[in-house]
Amino acid sequence: MNRIRIDKDIKPMSEFRSGISSFVQQVHDTKRPMVITQHGKGVAVLVDVSEFESIAGKTGTSGRSSNRIRTNQSWKRHNP
Repeated sequence: MNRIRIDKDIKPMSEFRSGISSFVQQVHDTKRPMVITQHGKGVAVLVDVSEFESIAGKTGTSGRSSNRIRTNQSWKRHNP
């Protein structure tokens, strides 16, 4: 996975909502993850599917329900 470029790969949620398609294309083309922020704090990371599969394969975490539960709990904490 390529390193994040601060000037290109960190986007506020409001900007992400209005440009989802272009951001998905950017992540796919550059193979760099994109950090999505809400109220100035990172809340999500958009990653190209091939990069995600590579990461998941290396860490052995793909498909584990405990990871989905942690992700859901984290989201609920930030979105009451």
